Amino acid sequence: MRLVSLLLLTMCLPLCAADPTTEAEAEALISQAKAAMRESDTEPKRIVDAAIDFGAALAYYDKTHDQDKVCDLQANIFWCKKRMNLDSLTEYVAQKHQDASVQTALAKVDQVAATAVPASEAQAYFDRAQAFADKHPDDQMEIAIHFFEVAERFQGSEISLKSQRLSLDAQQRYAQNLGDANTRKRETLFSKSVTNGTKQDPPSPEALKTAVATVRDLLKDDYAKTKPKQRQALIAKLLSQGQETADNPQLRFALFSEARDVAIAQHDPEHVITAVDLLAASFIGIDALAAKKAALAHVNLNVVQYLDKLLDSPDDGDANTNAGKYFTFEAGDLKTGLPLLSRGSDKGLAKLADMELANPTVPAQQGEIADLWYDAGKKNNTTSRLSLLARAAYWYELAEPATKGINHAVMEKRLEELHNLLPLPANFDYDHITAVQWEKLRAPMFEIQATRLRTETSFRLVAGVTYRVVPHPTETWSNASAIRRMEFTCTAAGDDSTGRRWGDLQVGVGSTPGKKPGLITGDGDLCFYANFPRGRPYSASGSIRVKVITLDEE
Repeated sequence: MRLVSLLLLTMCLPLCAADPTTEAEAEALISQAKAAMRESDTEPKRIVDAAIDFGAALAYYDKTHDQDKVCDLQANIFWCKKRMNLDSLTEYVAQKHQDASVQTALAKVDQVAATAVPASEAQAYFDRAQAFADKHPDDQMEIAIHFFEVAERFQGSEISLKSQRLSLDAQQRYAQNLGDANTRKRETLFSKSVTNGTKQDPPSPEALKTAVATVRDLLKDDYAKTKPKQRQALIAKLLSQGQETADNPQLRFALFSEARDVAIAQHDPEHVITAVDLLAASFIGIDALAAKKAALAHVNLNVVQYLDKLLDSPDDGDANTNAGKYFTFEAGDLKTGLPLLSRGSDKGLAKLADMELANPTVPAQQGEIADLWYDAGKKNNTTSRLSLLARAAYWYELAEPATKGINHAVMEKRLEELHNLLPLPANFDYDHITAVQWEKLRAPMFEIQATRLRTETSFRLVAGVTYRVVPHPTETWSNASAIRRMEFTCTAAGDDSTGRRWGDLQVGVGSTPGKKPGLITGDGDLCFYANFPRGRPYSASGSIRVKVITLDEE
């Protein structure tokens, strides 16, 4: 069926979004449009969203008279219009029938695509497309779009045939690059090959012993740290410096072998395999498969049996699923775990992994991933349950700000549920902690009585270490004064209804002046007090509990 005019289809419909008023808003629309255009390969109706967003951005650049930008946007709109089909458009119109901007936006798309261009302009259009290609040689999709417009607008001309060929060539390069990128995303620890320059002879035992001693001396401060995160940082440093030390094979071998040995001691199979792969890729005579099996034999984890299987059979479905579950849910290593799940035999987790690897930016798709993780977590009774729900929370937090209506209400409710259920993330906003989350904090606790002028503790702060003081968010204390306006009840944040903040918790170290809770440093015993109006008839009551977290423990 012939595609009817967009304008006729939308005569009774109102425009999608208000025209942008700043360059930042226009560029945000362009980014959103390009994302929709990419997603239209698998979801055709998204090409309509892309066209409308490009059209809205065009309205801004028309006003600024930025001719280069106008031409770029017109090329994209032309491409979108040619890719639309009637079914996609009809579905979009049905969904957006109450949106006040659809008519104007789609009319603008129709106008751009239908504009007749004199044949005399062909060379100018071609030159602009070529200039874009020269300036943006890596943006193959946009190069294809610019030449496509020239080919279509000037059909039958020599320039049209030349542009058509250039557009097709760019489309093929784009498809190849996209395929390569998708393949790389789905490469696993066991399927990818490791290259690390020209192979060298390994050092002699004596030379290696000297090199290891040198490494340990140079990094003695790092070796002295024993906490898990500090050991992981040491492994990362050894691997990084090993790859940078190409001109000294003895030190390079020592750095990689030390990374392997520290990873074995930490029962860290991912870095064990990585270190051995780098050794085998850098030095002659190392059997990578045998060396990895030998090293993993010293890693005391149940997952090793599946890793051994994958070393022999990288496409084994069950082994990929079990290894993927370990890395994704137990180790929290999504970069390693998701490609494994994607190749696994569990179809539900494979679908989720594929969606994660696509890293969608559209709120509707982010919400879909969140819903799937949420449902999977609710049905799961294993130790992986919280990890599944944590992924749901991650995607809900991305999707929620741009989601409207009932979906927004559902997301808000689920986020509240998940925030109360899940452990606090590393970047948690402690200013908005809930009572349930506060109770879950594992840290020394102190109870601050309103009646006491000062609460001394035996908790000693160490110089150079940072601590976080976290008051209970809902517990209160009260102050009753002879002056009526000085009576109040408040949390640790205090009360400012009198014109001055009273009742806020103050934190001191030794004899230093108090400061509000949060990140603190110092050298001395910790103390607390409530900032009540002293020195006049009053009575105070109530208590507020406080927890103190050493920063390394967050």
